[in-house]
Amino acid sequence: MNPTLSVPQSDNPTPELNPQSLNGDHDLSSDERAAYLNFHAARNRANAEQSKAGGVQVRSFRSRASSPKTLASPSRVAMDDFIHQRAQQFARIWGGRALRVLDIGCGSGYACTLLEQGGLSGEYIGVDHELHPSFEAVTSAQFARRHISTDILNLDPNAIGSVDLLVSMTSLEHFEDDVGALQIARRCLAPGGGELHIVPAEDGLRLWETHGWRQYSPGCVQSLCPSAALYRIGGAASAFTHYHLITKPNRAHVDWRSRHPKLYRAMRSFSLALDPICGNRPASLYAAVISPTRTTQHEGEASSLSAA
Repeated sequence: MNPTLSVPQSDNPTPELNPQSLNGDHDLSSDERAAYLNFHAARNRANAEQSKAGGVQVRSFRSRASSPKTLASPSRVAMDDFIHQRAQQFARIWGGRALRVLDIGCGSGYACTLLEQGGLSGEYIGVDHELHPSFEAVTSAQFARRHISTDILNLDPNAIGSVDLLVSMTSLEHFEDDVGALQIARRCLAPGGGELHIVPAEDGLRLWETHGWRQYSPGCVQSLCPSAALYRIGGAASAFTHYHLITKPNRAHVDWRSRHPKLYRAMRSFSLALDPICGNRPASLYAAVISPTRTTQHEGEASSLSAA
């Protein structure tokens, strides 16, 4: 949990449970599930209030994504488009040179595809506690892909070397020590390098329910990435679509999207178009972006340049 913001006590009906120690990725008992939901609902409200009182600035995001043929959630479509747009921005800054990218909690390595589609190329290094079954099936024409299977807290930066871009795509919530994970990963980041992180927002508790160790408020994200520009992804319309067409049917073990794919895709597109009207509030996800400088200096380059 993020220690920089208050963590209120929940009205947990089972006193011996410590809801702060519950990981929503695991199978939870009914009491544990109730404790998790109550605790994080209270925590998220308190942290949102602190973020507002602290004047944390968060920008809205207008998705330009066309409706994909997949049945991905609205927030997934918007997130993919956000990463694609930021990759295009970074490509203009770096001028097309080959980059080294480190993706922590990489899963299938799907972020590599989005970065490539945005115009980036070079070497992609994915780190996760185990190899995802789909990682090797994802190919890239522009990136040499490599996977490192290790706990992020055991990562050896010397074995990776310096990288130009540090990425985490809805993975920080799955690290019990998200602060420590970023500290270790940033030891690999070259001076002037960029960062791109996406995390579930407060409303993510309603949409994904028991998921990971936590959700984030703007203040939480700012404490992890003090120099980053923050963005809201999602909004009231897409959250409505997600909750009623994904979350509630899933509770009843009903795959509504597969039963009504055309209707679902139409409603998803409509909701994403409406989100910016409300300023992307409430956010489903928050993004933190640290733009790179035009050039990044890798370890060893400084001495060779000065020697010249």
